[in-house]
Amino acid sequence: MPSMEETRYRLHYHAMPPVNWMNDPNGFIYFAGQYHLFFQFHPYSPEWGPMHWGHLVSNDLMKWEFLSIALAPSEDYDIGGVYSGTAVEFNGTLYLFYTGITGDGRQVQCIASSTDGIRFEKHSGNPVIGTYPPEGSPDFRDPKVWGKQGAWNMLIGSSCNQEGNVLLYQSSNLFDWTYEGVFAQSDGSLGTMWECPDFFMLENEEVLMLSPMGMHNRANRNIFLYGNLNESHRQFEYYGWRDVDGGHDFYAAQTATDSTGRRIFIAWMDMWGAPMPSKQEGWAGAMTLPRMIVKGDEGRLLTPPVPEVELLRRAILTADPTRLPMVISGTTLLSEVAGNTLEIIVEFNLSQCDAEEIGVIVRRSADGSEQTLILYHVASSRIRVDRSCSGEPLGVDYEVDYHAADGKLKLRIFVDVSSLEVFLGDAETVLTNRIFPSPDSVGTALFATGGSVEVTSLEAWALRNHEPDGEE
Repeated sequence: MPSMEETRYRLHYHAMPPVNWMNDPNGFIYFAGQYHLFFQFHPYSPEWGPMHWGHLVSNDLMKWEFLSIALAPSEDYDIGGVYSGTAVEFNGTLYLFYTGITGDGRQVQCIASSTDGIRFEKHSGNPVIGTYPPEGSPDFRDPKVWGKQGAWNMLIGSSCNQEGNVLLYQSSNLFDWTYEGVFAQSDGSLGTMWECPDFFMLENEEVLMLSPMGMHNRANRNIFLYGNLNESHRQFEYYGWRDVDGGHDFYAAQTATDSTGRRIFIAWMDMWGAPMPSKQEGWAGAMTLPRMIVKGDEGRLLTPPVPEVELLRRAILTADPTRLPMVISGTTLLSEVAGNTLEIIVEFNLSQCDAEEIGVIVRRSADGSEQTLILYHVASSRIRVDRSCSGEPLGVDYEVDYHAADGKLKLRIFVDVSSLEVFLGDAETVLTNRIFPSPDSVGTALFATGGSVEVTSLEAWALRNHEPDGEE
């Protein structure tokens, strides 16, 4: 067995392969009674390389089983790599749509299929789309397919004149595709290339989710575009956008619907250009917790974790309600809330607050020299995850606006060794980040600087190990 030092960063309850490189989720689908999650995978090293599709399955979205490599580069049209795409089920057959990279670097769209969801056969007519249209560019990838018998749609991420766009194709049979035009395009402020498009309807509102490159001085991000589908023009007319996640390590999100009709999504929990210290252990990349997309008050999209996360709860760590409410000033250590796999729910009463900054500290060392802060600046109503003392050096930390409803700042925090996901309020805002602290930095604390704040509720749980072959 590897020593603790050799596995100091490996996550315990997030979806990931046993070894080597992982990035974008692909073909996320509920098929034959199981959740299938394919992903970009380099099976030969923890570095990015010629892409394959790895394959994970789950019965409950929490415990994932790594099956095998579903797709590998093998043909002239994908010998350079099997890039991202999606999946659809039709008449009991699972179809995977992906971008193949040819030997000379062209990006073409391809199909593979399976009746058992495990063994896939590439379509003899690949590629089904062999070149990009005049409104596209050589960046022509990540097909998203949806529809029904006789009326199928495919979106492909691309760009034109250094502005991101999504191109629309249609088919009556899944194999023969006709170009219909530009489905949506940047207004000049939304990036130079659009990757990983996903389109869905949620309670009569249409949403285009995508990953723009080169937007607002950030190389990569994930956004929702709100709008309406103009059926006659076959175009998506958007009127607004927002980040899907405000953290540093969230990209290429992809949705699926399950047997209950829930719209669930999952994303790559890392980022291009990040240091990725886990490569030293022979792996890189993981997926976020699965999240739902639901409508909140005033139609705002909320993205809470799926309720199945409660299956991870192993032991409650805060059992004394007589402590609350309590007023804190400075740093208050929570001696009973220690560990590297935690769920914490805390609520601050901003009407009883004269502090400048308040928040939660996780993965804290005994002397406080190593720690990660979830920090809310009260006057400006801005929040960030401060990773400046989180252990291994990391990249930039992003700060986002957050106006707490009814004067209550509620944080739901998931810690998993080297990941941190923070859901604010009803999950109208989420911050996802990777951290790489020392194994013995397991402390947790609350803090208020420049004054005090009332804490009205506090709950915490130790979470179980659901990594493949992990102990229950």
